[in-house]
Amino acid sequence: MKTEELKQKCSAIVDLIEQTDITNVYNNIVPFFQATTELFDQINEINGIPLKQKAPSFWMRIFSRKQAKNIDETVGELWRQKRALIQTIKNCGRNMSGHNRTKKGEPITKENIFFGGIMDIGEFSVAKWEEFKTGTPRTYEIIANQMLEFLQNKKNGFRQTNWL
Repeated sequence: MKTEELKQKCSAIVDLIEQTDITNVYNNIVPFFQATTELFDQINEINGIPLKQKAPSFWMRIFSRKQAKNIDETVGELWRQKRALIQTIKNCGRNMSGHNRTKKGEPITKENIFFGGIMDIGEFSVAKWEEFKTGTPRTYEIIANQMLEFLQNKKNGFRQTNWL
């Protein structure tokens, strides 16, 4: 994966999150997991992308300690951002007890994305929660808020592309 491709994909995910609100969260959750799972499947390639700035060399450290210290701090921040992005991708990836319960090669649908498990409410697929819209609108709304909060919590992680 190339750095520009990763930047574009992360930017598209952030745009999708920013366009999502309580009215369309049920429709946007599947495209979100489709995009993040694609990145999850390429996590080793992403991990192999080098930082845009290298740590100072041995000679730079000897002859220019102040500059080397500034570069070290910058590189440290870039490493932190890279780890944050990779961790966010892993948190949105496949996990048989998590939200995205797909197997590799399996299409992501509302039937295999799960939410719930809060406020004594069971954990069901997004498709099942959509059935609650007419019967139990308050439960439907609680789960919509949970999905929206999940997306909002991931937004900053996908903004961590300064290291590219």
